[in-house]
Amino acid sequence: MYTVSVSNALWESVWNGSVRSWYSQDIPKELDPVESGSYLTAYSWIENDALRTRVYYQKQDEYIQEAASDNGKGWGKAVEPKQGFPQARSGTGLAIVPFPNTNDREAKLFYLNIRGKLMSFDHKRNATSGGSWQNQDRWFSPSISGNRHSISNFPQTATVNHGSIPGGTHLTAILNTSGDMTLRIYFIRDGNLVEIRWNEKGGWQSWYMHDAAALGVAAVSNSNDVNIFFQTKTECLSAMGLNRLANK
Repeated sequence: MYTVSVSNALWESVWNGSVRSWYSQDIPKELDPVESGSYLTAYSWIENDALRTRVYYQKQDEYIQEAASDNGKGWGKAVEPKQGFPQARSGTGLAIVPFPNTNDREAKLFYLNIRGKLMSFDHKRNATSGGSWQNQDRWFSPSISGNRHSISNFPQTATVNHGSIPGGTHLTAILNTSGDMTLRIYFIRDGNLVEIRWNEKGGWQSWYMHDAAALGVAAVSNSNDVNIFFQTKTECLSAMGLNRLANK
């Protein structure tokens, strides 16, 4: 679990199953300072029997930064993309979701640009460097390997016309890889829970799902079920669920 301390430093909290307790440690200060109140998002994977973890945050200059840890050998600043990580709206939400195209390590990092537009910064594999980040505004026609899906005409940065999203808005994203393969992004705006979703058949769509009393939102996907957690009333946790087989 990753948090920002009161001194604007990254912290890692780890569950030790052997002694059944948590311990915390700071992530080295040689990383660029974290913007006060920055949102965080993280993901990890196994590659060549090594655990690799990446944490994304907003720096004090409003650019996004990646912290990297490989196989428990400590933390450091990841090698920046050639074009650099993007500048984002102050207080941008951050959400990373695996999006396998030609390789399982490919992913999409969603954020708000300086105008409040929902964008994706995409990590794609290549033969020379192993992977690269890119912020594209064109369309691509990949095939989803191993899932019997052929994805065409996916706009990497354009979504529906949702207007400008204010800074401080939390983002969460999930990808269903079964059935029709649907990408879903959730956030709270103007007191409403919003879903933006994409699949090949329907393209981009959005709708207001429910009234909401706070900005926090989280979503999890398990096979054909999607569950979204948020607050409909102050101090009350609520949940909405979708069973994709029953379509309700």
